[in-house]
Amino acid sequence: MAYLKPQRVKLPVMIALPVLLAAGLGAAYFLTPDAPEPPPPPHGNKFDLPGSSGCKPPDNDDPLYVDPNTIKRPTPRPGAPSSAALATEIENEARKAQEAIRSRLELRFKNNEYKVDPAWTLLQVMRRLDALNTARFHADDYKLTFPEGEIPLVRIECASAKGVPLPDGPLVMLVNLNTGETTLEGKVWARDANGYLLVSDAVYRDLSRALRSATRSHYELHHEGKLSAVAMGPDALNAELFEYVEVGDCKAFKLPGSVDTWELSCRSIDGEPLAEPAVVTMDYAASTIKVSQISSPEWMPVPDDRTEFADGCRWMFQEMGSRYKSLHAHAESPAEAMRLAKSLNRWTYEYAGVSAMDVTLALSEDAKTLWIIVGSVYGRPLPFASLRYRCDVATGEGRLADE
Repeated sequence: MAYLKPQRVKLPVMIALPVLLAAGLGAAYFLTPDAPEPPPPPHGNKFDLPGSSGCKPPDNDDPLYVDPNTIKRPTPRPGAPSSAALATEIENEARKAQEAIRSRLELRFKNNEYKVDPAWTLLQVMRRLDALNTARFHADDYKLTFPEGEIPLVRIECASAKGVPLPDGPLVMLVNLNTGETTLEGKVWARDANGYLLVSDAVYRDLSRALRSATRSHYELHHEGKLSAVAMGPDALNAELFEYVEVGDCKAFKLPGSVDTWELSCRSIDGEPLAEPAVVTMDYAASTIKVSQISSPEWMPVPDDRTEFADGCRWMFQEMGSRYKSLHAHAESPAEAMRLAKSLNRWTYEYAGVSAMDVTLALSEDAKTLWIIVGSVYGRPLPFASLRYRCDVATGEGRLADE
């Protein structure tokens, strides 16, 4: 992102700025009502991963404004599996053999008084190499090496399947023989004819959770005017909680030519383009949200039980009604009070499993009743009747309309 060079300012203006700033802060302090902090959720979130700690200002360049076309183009990989399920089977078959080699090697290491002999061969370790022969792999596909260094490491590599090189490179298992700590490298990816990744439901489950977290962060930052902060960084995404999602694969940018429409997306895994990219589009001007069409049932699933969904939304309804009660008497207009009531409920959104743009607030003609309506989950229509919460503005209390 390009930053504007600061302008030179004459001395009288510089003297006036602190005075104006102090006056503005004083007015904000005395005129803006204090919105109550939401209590912690009654129990863990049913629809999402726990524990997002908010966003911190970046220490480096702002990654929000990126060229969405920077993801590398796919390369067809002859021999790549044609389905995610088949790719998993192939990888598991190789990893099982590597585990067998590791177990035998650890036993040999122990019997050798915990010393490594770099001259050990795969035959010496396994005794019977035909134990490594499976439907897709042969013993000759595996290689054993001992990297030099103080730590007794072993590298167990599988670079081919019955002599044919693996399309996405070798599968490697690195083992610290002192501690047993094991690191896996490499992946068997399924691909379509053009080389795009075909991934499992587990990956789309991770992508759903990551983008829900990013969506909540982005909405909060947009409301606060802090979009220069990292909305797709490790703090917003809780990257350590995800098995497949890497922060570098996730992007956020304003759509060119739009009034205020943003795309938050993960279009790749490990830098490899997805056949079905995970995309969330947030139109702040229209207050709408939509997600990309993906065949996996784990991508942004909608609830199938209305009672359970309503139970998850109750805390959100109660907090939003309470906030509106505190805000409406001091806000510039009812519309502003409703905007503020919606914008200060990030944790209730997380617990309910919805985005702020799935929630609509409407005031009755006599301004005595606030209606809070949920008819979608991340823009996807509910498979049952919308939830309609009726709240008394004077007391902040309410209930579902059909209760």
